[in-house]
Amino acid sequence: MKLVMYGPSFVGKTAFMAKGYGLMNKGLNSWLGPDIVLKGSPVLKDMYRDMERGRYPDMTSQLGTYELHLKRGLRNVMDFTWVDIRGGSIHERGTFERARVESELFNADALMLFLSSPDLAAAGPSEALDIARDIAELLETAERFARGKSYFKIYMVLTKADLIDASDKERIDVILSAALAGTEELDGYLFYVTCERSGIAHSPDVVMYAVLLDGLYRLIENGYDKRKVVKTADRLSDWIAEETGDYAWRVEFTERTGRA
Repeated sequence: MKLVMYGPSFVGKTAFMAKGYGLMNKGLNSWLGPDIVLKGSPVLKDMYRDMERGRYPDMTSQLGTYELHLKRGLRNVMDFTWVDIRGGSIHERGTFERARVESELFNADALMLFLSSPDLAAAGPSEALDIARDIAELLETAERFARGKSYFKIYMVLTKADLIDASDKERIDVILSAALAGTEELDGYLFYVTCERSGIAHSPDVVMYAVLLDGLYRLIENGYDKRKVVKTADRLSDWIAEETGDYAWRVEFTERTGRA
């Protein structure tokens, strides 16, 4: 599975990656100890340790790729590539990095699009319209790369959700509804997340486990039904339900656009 991450500068994308990886690297605990863990990146692990000491990572300055492994005990369950794209690069024309970004998207199984909850909530009418157009343009680009693929998902991640309230969410809903109105072929979910403790949003590891669960379901649907994959999917599904009260926190795009 290949997941490409994109968002504007200072949106909190690198912090999301570090926090998510660090928590997943500790593993989901059972009575026997950690039974499902994520391995493969000492760099992200060091970033997570810095965050635990109150030092947040710098923003992404160039495209970065992380080869990671989802394990159950000592057994490898699924490999996946995590690609971190520098903010703004997707709009650049005629550059080497632009070509590389398009290549990464073309070969991706999923795109994780990051947006700042406080910035969306604070936008005035004119700015909100511009933001909706920018999001719609990004989704159109994703839709272009998704065409012809049997599997491609969009995960829209609204960061810093601990800094907004219920009325802010209502304003954000208006912007996102406008942005998503033109999507036709995209299959995706919307998440509110935070790297801090919060009662209205979820931690990055919950979101990432949900993304990997989708990847495991894809393997199973394609006939790769080895016992370790099925048992890992069941374990993740149960854990996510316990953490979130089932899937109420994941809002499908189709629910916002009114399409079945």
